[in-house]
Amino acid sequence: ALERTQAAKLKPLETDIMASLKGDPQASVETTLNASDSKLNRITESAITKMRKIVKIHRLHFKEYFLDHDKRRELAVPRDYFVRVLRKHDALQAHEKDGARTPGLDEAELEALISNYIKDAPMRCRTLGRDSHAGESTYVDYIRFCRDIEPKANGRDDDDLFRRLEIDWRKTSPLKSTMTQILTKKVARYKEQMDEREDMALKSSMVNLRALTKDAEGGNLSGQSVASLDRFRPEHEISTD
Repeated sequence: ALERTQAAKLKPLETDIMASLKGDPQASVETTLNASDSKLNRITESAITKMRKIVKIHRLHFKEYFLDHDKRRELAVPRDYFVRVLRKHDALQAHEKDGARTPGLDEAELEALISNYIKDAPMRCRTLGRDSHAGESTYVDYIRFCRDIEPKANGRDDDDLFRRLEIDWRKTSPLKSTMTQILTKKVARYKEQMDEREDMALKSSMVNLRALTKDAEGGNLSGQSVASLDRFRPEHEISTD
């Protein structure tokens, strides 16, 4: 249904181009496509220029609404929500200030504006309820849209700068939280202590074994000590006398 709607809206544009080419039957397909792209670019530039004027007149700030909807920070919103925000703030209607009138956007300009900022649908798990149909919607890159139409303080888009810094920080930040790192270190230290205690116990056993062996050679062992010593000897060396 969406494809049929877009095709119907682009049909008048195709008709105008074909009518302009009737006088030249040798016109190539490449010429037709170039003419179509040129007209679409003019419509897009006109729409962006109008949006800039409307945003400046009414001091609109769309990004906060898009960010509020974009909980996953996918940097894109569905087309329907994008259009809803524009209509809610009367950004598509004509405006007049100080005797200067800024015309609104018609349907062709709106479609050209949206097509200029279309973004691939985000990758989501298809087993999560409504997310299973996420790929069926058209998504708009609101970051580029706001960067193009909203005024920049001192020539800089600070919000976009902070966003890029945050993305760079995430690339270099550890994958584990601080608490997880602390617990991991504690567990590693506990294992080291256990290994140290086992090593000390083994060394102590070896010292006791040497002492028992020395006493056995001197004949100074009691019956209980001999039995204790036999635990450390191979079976063929144990005396049965």
